[in-house]
Amino acid sequence: MDRTTRIEDQIKLRRREIYSGKNTTEEFKMRKLICCITIAVVGLQAGKSAQAQWYSIPQLQSIPVTSFLVTSDSTLFVAGYYHSLYRSTDNGDTWVNVIGQIPADTILSLGAADGDIFAGTTGAGIFRSADNGGTWVKSDSGLLWGSAGDINQFANVDSGLYVATTSGVYFTSDSGNSWRLTIDGLRTLLVVTPETTYTYTTNVLGITSTPAGLIITQDGENGAHLMVPGTSTWKYVGLGTHWCDAGALTAIDTTVFAGTTDGVLMYTGQDTTWIQRSNGLPEFINDCLFAVSDTVLFLRVGLVNGAIYASYDHGGRWSLIDDSALAGSSVGTIAADRDYLFVGTEAGAWRIPIRDLATAVNDGHSRLPEKYSLSQNYPNPFNPTTNIGYRIPKFAFVTMNVYNVLGQEVASLVNGVKRPGNYVVQFNGSGLASGVYFCKLSTSPVSGKATDIAKVRKMILLK
Repeated sequence: MDRTTRIEDQIKLRRREIYSGKNTTEEFKMRKLICCITIAVVGLQAGKSAQAQWYSIPQLQSIPVTSFLVTSDSTLFVAGYYHSLYRSTDNGDTWVNVIGQIPADTILSLGAADGDIFAGTTGAGIFRSADNGGTWVKSDSGLLWGSAGDINQFANVDSGLYVATTSGVYFTSDSGNSWRLTIDGLRTLLVVTPETTYTYTTNVLGITSTPAGLIITQDGENGAHLMVPGTSTWKYVGLGTHWCDAGALTAIDTTVFAGTTDGVLMYTGQDTTWIQRSNGLPEFINDCLFAVSDTVLFLRVGLVNGAIYASYDHGGRWSLIDDSALAGSSVGTIAADRDYLFVGTEAGAWRIPIRDLATAVNDGHSRLPEKYSLSQNYPNPFNPTTNIGYRIPKFAFVTMNVYNVLGQEVASLVNGVKRPGNYVVQFNGSGLASGVYFCKLSTSPVSGKATDIAKVRKMILLK
């Protein structure tokens, strides 16, 4: 029995007691009480319906969705099985099928570079559109076997476009007219046939770009590798003891997140060290996919009867999103822009306004912080980089500086107006000597009567 039903039963009981012979004063009090409680009951019932709402995308129903691509604030692409590739130019309100003459039953991945759109298939190679999906041309010269198998994920950099495939990592600097295999530093396999001899590497599951370079993950015990900008050689950076999921790789600024069977792991550039970031997630997770909106991280866990989680502090704590409206459909992909979280399922696509997600989180916590805070840096001690989290409950002018033990400023990390939210900034102490340093967060609200706030944390640089 819920609270509303209990209140209504109490009203009925009290009404029988009053009208069985009590005086008019009691009757008046009772009527006043009924009026007040009725208002409360109506308020409770209204509160029950005031939850964030998932919206079905009618034109995409009955389409098993495999991939989303957000190219601007209002232009989206969604791909799937059964010869499906749709485009929306009004942030998902209306859609049109633009697959054209692409001879593929399944579009597995989508990417964008220099105004071109790329569609990666299963077994049919890569196709490119230079007119926002109006027409498509085959653009996979240089790929092994003419198709490279499954095209798993794209990553855009200043010099061109990289793609992760089942035969290795490829790079193009000419809008996909030619692709070059880039596997120096990776474990390779040599294949000899009567016609030719070629080298390739094991399945590259995911790829993402950061200011610090490209990161890839491979299957088995091959783990993750980093390619620093300006080089063409991959360097092993760990994860060899973890099994990674296909496409479960993303980044926020210089921080990289990988989905593995051992949970979500975070890489901050510390040699081969990955930090566990699975607080709030199931003990065993599989079939992970990420989406990022500003500094908010979304995670899909489990292909069949899976769940969707959100983290507002770089994976420090995950909150389960109420996705009951999806009616148990298997989630195949997720994506996000500044306004919506999009979910593709075996039975179509859905979206939910990101601004409303606080009411869809099942743990009762708000997505926005309630007070100013400065978290302890992690890792600590560190060498040479560390991450520092902070929370802002209202619009404020924020500065974050680092000082040595003499009180001298050695770094300025933040200096400007920040909107409410959770933030993480990276500090690089490569040019500093080992020792104790202090991080100071200062905030000054841009409006209202609140006073200035200052927070300090001690950090240890150990080289």
